[in-house]
Amino acid sequence: LVERFYCDVIPNAPNTCRKLKVMKVKKPVNTSLNRVYQELAYAAHRRGLINIQSKNDATVAESSIRRYQGEDLNHTSGEFPHRCLPKRILDEIWNITLQAEKEFGDIVDDSAIQTLKDDFDKYSNTRLCEVDLEAVLLSPRWA
Repeated sequence: LVERFYCDVIPNAPNTCRKLKVMKVKKPVNTSLNRVYQELAYAAHRRGLINIQSKNDATVAESSIRRYQGEDLNHTSGEFPHRCLPKRILDEIWNITLQAEKEFGDIVDDSAIQTLKDDFDKYSNTRLCEVDLEAVLLSPRWA
């Protein structure tokens, strides 16, 4: 998970990524899997809004949610409300990232640090967030 974060989420942390790859055994990971529709289907099931009793039921629910979001609302999965990490946690991750990049590489240039920080800030508001399932299910659009 840590390697995926530094190698896939923070693109300008090459030294930390390289070091982490050396430190662990590699195993294939599908980093492009988007499970938002599956998560919404099961959240709706847990709240009693829909009934999922089989894999087929789940597939139908996911397809219906995807179709409603895309065709009826004209939105993508990225436009659901999100919950992101608290600033305190993000600050800790940033400090570890910066320290590791300085320790494992030769990042001392203010421009390189700013580029890394810009990437970190961008991804901390996108890839480090999760869909706020409760907000979606309580939304009048989804009632």
